[in-house]
Amino acid sequence: MNNENPYADIENLYASNKTLQDQFQSKQGVIQRDQVNANTQNVVNQIDQQKGYANQDLVKETSAGYQDYQKSINPYGVQAEQTAQMGLGDSGNAESTMTNKYNTYQNRTSQAISTTNRIKADFDNKINDAKLSGNTDLAKIALQEYQTKIDALTAELNFKSSMTDKKVSQNNWKTQYDYTQKQDAQSQANWQTGFDYTKGQDAVAQNNWQKEYNLSSRKASSSGSNGYVPITSTIPLGTQAVQSNNLGTQNTQNVKSSQITDQQKLQRLTFQDAMNINKLLGR
Repeated sequence: MNNENPYADIENLYASNKTLQDQFQSKQGVIQRDQVNANTQNVVNQIDQQKGYANQDLVKETSAGYQDYQKSINPYGVQAEQTAQMGLGDSGNAESTMTNKYNTYQNRTSQAISTTNRIKADFDNKINDAKLSGNTDLAKIALQEYQTKIDALTAELNFKSSMTDKKVSQNNWKTQYDYTQKQDAQSQANWQTGFDYTKGQDAVAQNNWQKEYNLSSRKASSSGSNGYVPITSTIPLGTQAVQSNNLGTQNTQNVKSSQITDQQKLQRLTFQDAMNINKLLGR
């Protein structure tokens, strides 16, 4: 995992999935368009087939009308014989009948053509409707595809915004953590410095006390019967403070027992003697 960006893996995965989603969406759009176009073309083909049937019917109708007309004007046909039997073969009535037959044929043909054109026009309208419906379906597919892309972009924006917020929070936490670590290290260093200083002071105090004690012992030993010097100083040792009075008292008792046997000898110690002793001790 990337320490600088703990969200790098999920961002890369999201980008990869989004690419696949776009590819699938585009492929789906192509398939849907092909299906709509195929359905539309199928409808158009069926209508065109119906138009072909209408043309065939027109041909049949006009052919039948023409055949009927030919039969009606055939001089050797049944109708001609009937007209001759009625004595109307060479009359004006026969000529009028021929004209009517021709007009009937023309009207029949015109009616067939008109009906066929009307049927074909209706089929053409159906073809246009099918194409419009197909276009509508295509438009719906395009709209759906665009909407999906918009939703994907919106989701991407929200995702990036969320990742940005998390990064900011992560950075703030890291900054606070580093600051706390630095403060802890500084506090530890300060404590160590104080501890070392106190320990050094204790060592100096202990050394001074030892010197004072040694000097007092020597003075007490050299005074013999002339005097006695008690050790009553207390040396503080910081966190390891030691009361030296107890040790001084014990040593004084040892000196007293070995060198002074008469309590009254203490009275021989004059004020001047005490001043001299304190001067030697640096007091």
